[in-house]
Amino acid sequence: MIGSEKVSISAQELAASSNSEELLVVRVMRVLVAEGYAANEGARRYTPTALSAALTDPAIEACVVHSFDVTARVQSFLPEYFQQHGYHSPVHPKNGPFQYAFGTDLSFFEFLHSQPKRAQTFNTYMAGNRSDRQHWLDWFPFHENVLRTWEERNDSKEMLLVDMGGGKGHDLKRLLEKYPEAKGRLVLEDLPGALQDFEDHGCSIATYAHDIFTPQPVKGAAVYYTHFLLHDFPDQMCIEMLRQTDQAMGTHSCILLNEIMLPETDCPPFFAAADITMMSNLSALARSKDQWKTLVHAAGLVIRKIWMSPDLRDWEVVIEIGRRSSDS
Repeated sequence: MIGSEKVSISAQELAASSNSEELLVVRVMRVLVAEGYAANEGARRYTPTALSAALTDPAIEACVVHSFDVTARVQSFLPEYFQQHGYHSPVHPKNGPFQYAFGTDLSFFEFLHSQPKRAQTFNTYMAGNRSDRQHWLDWFPFHENVLRTWEERNDSKEMLLVDMGGGKGHDLKRLLEKYPEAKGRLVLEDLPGALQDFEDHGCSIATYAHDIFTPQPVKGAAVYYTHFLLHDFPDQMCIEMLRQTDQAMGTHSCILLNEIMLPETDCPPFFAAADITMMSNLSALARSKDQWKTLVHAAGLVIRKIWMSPDLRDWEVVIEIGRRSSDS
């Protein structure tokens, strides 16, 4: 129906174009009209709406497909999963609700990697999700809090920023657009498969194939940074990542986490549901301020400051983490 040059289309035409029974089309379209995805123009004749037009956006389409094919399937098994495993939050990325629903011993991301079509859908969904947000470098005072003191030290051996789990390097490239003086002092880290398609385009970004749960190879960088990474993992794995990073930190180093921080009360529906999705698919969680503090403290570190996005609808923050004063 969408993309057709016709203003409206009949149930008979829809049935013919989709190799479907006309009665089935009528019954399905009755629901879609009721929900606002189409409108009637007479009996058995339909026109698109703004809602159905929105579904032609690749990111929105991918969101619907992934949510239905993966997340909804997993969450439909949650009552059965908890009955069998006990009523407590899952903490094992390879033995949680996702594995129970799909009958696999692979983690969520390993499973996607084994199914390219699902992986492509998920990646399209995530790319669209990022594009809807104001980038953290547009509201976090990077120059005042990082770049200026780094330049004042003028240490030619000290890397400026290590992007851990940085994928295709989107954040580093954005940083170079705003601060070209950082060229040659940035490091992109991720698993080998994630780095194989990375294109530098003359940005002079160093790359390291690295597992964030193993010793950090870059020592003494000014900043160790992650973007929406820790909410993909349960607490104990995050603690291990923070400890490994701590071992690589120098006197002037800090960790910057770009994450979501749930409110303690009256959590918006989208973010409350996102936490359940983290639990279902990843045995992980979205965290509140108190949960972030507890997590960081358990790793032997301390939160120095939290910056919040000016768009309060996002609940997006940058959390600065450092060593406790006695360890500095």
